[in-house]
Amino acid sequence: MKEALELTTYLENESVACGAVHSLWSMIQLNACATKITNVLPMDFIVLLDHSSSMVLDSKMAFVLATVEFFITELSPLHRFSLVQFNDTVEEITDGLEYMTPTNRKKLSTKLSKIQAAGSTNIGGAMHSAINILTNRPAEEQSRLAAVFLFTDGMANVGLRGPDMLTSLTKSLSLMPLNGGLIINTFGFGADHDSQALREISLCSHGGVYSYVESTECIGRTFSEALAGILSTVAANVKITIRGQDGCRITGFASKYPTRETTKVKNFEVSLGSLFAQESKSIMMRLSLRKFDQPLIQNLLEISMSYVNAVTGETTQLITMVTLNRPSTVSSSRGVPMELDKHLNRFTAATAIEEGQKLAGVGDLAGANQILSRAVQVIETSVSQSNQYCRDLVRDIYDCIAGLNKCDPKKMSEIIHYMNAYSSMYFLERSNGCCNLIGIENRLEQDANGACIDGRKIRMEKWSAGYGYITWTQEEVSEKAENSQHSLASRYLQACF
Repeated sequence: MKEALELTTYLENESVACGAVHSLWSMIQLNACATKITNVLPMDFIVLLDHSSSMVLDSKMAFVLATVEFFITELSPLHRFSLVQFNDTVEEITDGLEYMTPTNRKKLSTKLSKIQAAGSTNIGGAMHSAINILTNRPAEEQSRLAAVFLFTDGMANVGLRGPDMLTSLTKSLSLMPLNGGLIINTFGFGADHDSQALREISLCSHGGVYSYVESTECIGRTFSEALAGILSTVAANVKITIRGQDGCRITGFASKYPTRETTKVKNFEVSLGSLFAQESKSIMMRLSLRKFDQPLIQNLLEISMSYVNAVTGETTQLITMVTLNRPSTVSSSRGVPMELDKHLNRFTAATAIEEGQKLAGVGDLAGANQILSRAVQVIETSVSQSNQYCRDLVRDIYDCIAGLNKCDPKKMSEIIHYMNAYSSMYFLERSNGCCNLIGIENRLEQDANGACIDGRKIRMEKWSAGYGYITWTQEEVSEKAENSQHSLASRYLQACF
């Protein structure tokens, strides 16, 4: 049977002279197969639902509850699910993690219809509740893949908040015995949430992303897209061990995946979490090579990959060696491989958007524009500049620049949300609902003239196919959720309001 993951390595140069010191880029790329999952991988899901008073506005609560109901209908009786609601306080609606049998699903549906919006927002308390639920699982259950979905439309204004909340969560997460891995997906509704904090919370996990939910119309598609991805997992607990060989040091990484240095500038472990069907992940490293007196084929890196095959349930291991030709002289070079250059551009774009967002957040729009413009220049003069993917990167950066330069200062928070969503998507190479967003420029036009804009249609026309890393499975399930959203929401509108 075909393996769930395929590993490919790239080097910036195919050969470099032996008699000199060199610095060059290397990349490890994992590509997941498109296998449709027939076996059910043991998974535990926790939904943290904000039911503060602001959730009643624009029917958000009804649409979220409808989405949660759709969520549980997609789960197998072998999946476990826990629902935690939070406002000023935190309350578990389910009795811990419950198997999604027809009986438990029906009980939960009844409980959903009784949830009311009231109070403030205790995000830190909700996250610690999820951590406690997962930590208290018996040792034999720690191998189950865990996923947390945090839904909120506001800032943390009760309990821990700001840096204290992030520090506390990071510490607690680092102590958790999660052998199967943890994905934390965070979803921010509307203009008034803290997208920076939500993005940082998601980055504490293995492969979790922050999603900006621009309007109630995006709720079902965005949440269901994330769920569909996890349910299509083909490889779990993916780990890469990189060992630098004689004469090769690893001086840096262009990656947001959790990385641990085990031997200084030599050995590293990278945790990628899970890969969904059709996904790919790329890890770029900067290598420093010493000179040799004689020509040779130099061993650079020993790469070990291990993961749990979601189809077979077996642990798969693979070891490969990256080598480089070191002749006496090198007359010509093939140039940087297109795939490597493309991902260097991805990291350049994501980093610029991240840094630009931070500067914009403190009012330094000139500095933000400078960083973003410099990234455009780098990409547009690169080897892969004409690649459609790189053109999309440039368009996203220009979208951010347009937002910073044209936006009413009162609307700046929405631009920040967009920038956090873009950087999250590109850093993690994972879909996070960006396909469903109207786009900053189109949103500004809508604000100016009040026209009704079909954001998804514009996105589909404006960007290349597959934009936003969305997979076929995610597209299929998110469309299904969108079609059922209004009929489900109407019941909650009648019951809750």
